[in-house]
Amino acid sequence: MRPNRFSRRASALSILLILGAILEVPSGSHQFVIAILLFAGILEGFSLWHTGRRQTVAHSEELQLIQDAPYGMLFVDKENIIRLCNDSSTWILGLEKSQILGSTVHDLYRILKIALDEFGEPVKNSIWDHVIRNMEIEFINPKSQDSQTLLLHLTRVFDHEMHQHLGYNVYFEDATARTLWERKTLQSEKLLHVAELAATTAHEVRNPLTTVRGFLQLQQKRHPAADGERDLYKIMIDELDRVNLLVTEYMSFAQSPEHSNFAAVDMHDLILDAIIPVRAKSSNLEIDLVCNRLESSYVLGNAEELKQVILHLLKNAIEASHAGQTIEIHGVQCENLYRVEVIDQGEGISDLAFPHMFDTFFTTKPTGSGLGLSLSKKIIDLHAGSLYAFCDEKGTHFIMELPLTPHEN
Repeated sequence: MRPNRFSRRASALSILLILGAILEVPSGSHQFVIAILLFAGILEGFSLWHTGRRQTVAHSEELQLIQDAPYGMLFVDKENIIRLCNDSSTWILGLEKSQILGSTVHDLYRILKIALDEFGEPVKNSIWDHVIRNMEIEFINPKSQDSQTLLLHLTRVFDHEMHQHLGYNVYFEDATARTLWERKTLQSEKLLHVAELAATTAHEVRNPLTTVRGFLQLQQKRHPAADGERDLYKIMIDELDRVNLLVTEYMSFAQSPEHSNFAAVDMHDLILDAIIPVRAKSSNLEIDLVCNRLESSYVLGNAEELKQVILHLLKNAIEASHAGQTIEIHGVQCENLYRVEVIDQGEGISDLAFPHMFDTFFTTKPTGSGLGLSLSKKIIDLHAGSLYAFCDEKGTHFIMELPLTPHEN
């Protein structure tokens, strides 16, 4: 704390009086006046000492309150260097104080894998040019490697007496649980809206699509494309097929599998059937589709829907791969589960996109619907199984696990 202007003048006066007292002074009334002024200076010095001590105690109490706060707090100076962090910051961010203090803000964002794109174009150049309120930021916890969400607030620190900007206080709290609950609620609402939309419009959209496609095929036969020309009819038919696929995915959300339709399914035969329609596409793209391990075991389920999941995983793997790469699919029995694994050597999934891959309407593809993986997860959940993914040096792995059942069931 800085002393005010009056205190600074009083301190200067006290110093002068003390100097005057130790010098040779005249006798008589002048010496008496000097003695009074010296006593006043001593009182002022004691007052200043007492005030400084109170300020020190108050400052210590403020620091203790900051350290004990249940939310994270950082002080960032005007050079974007972190000078202060409390204990809550370390366990929320999954870092030690030595990793935070002295680091720049951009260093911290790099460690936590936070994308600067979240702040918009103006903030990329100077991230602290703006005051921020209630901003949600996703980051990867270095200790657990889990995706977490911060609710962040930022306030400017300004010295009004010196008329200069000192830096920023950054306050944040772990909003992961609340955000997860909101996402699940939103997910349920989306599924409800998709089901309603599919039930009311899908058939009406699908019927005219079938009619238009039939007439286009007739015109394609009557007016074949000349050599060297693009087949415009084929392009239109392909686009109609893409719309028809989207309608099919919407209809699948409106229809849940009935357990009465479940039967014992041989996963060996099911996987072979799923490979046939995609093998031609992978060959055309010069992508090798390999199936080395394939065991015969039975699960209880809807064969068509399980086949749809495998087809979607293979389709995603082909879209993520490039010419010369390999896609592997394996089916093996693991204790009381049947495990299907699809591995591709594509670019993989970013850390920030990974937690959302099964969310409805979430997609990283320019023409994706965001329904495929969400629908696949829904089907496997209804079969009492699990569907998950991970990335390693071999590529991206999608794992589907289903409980085994005896053949006679």
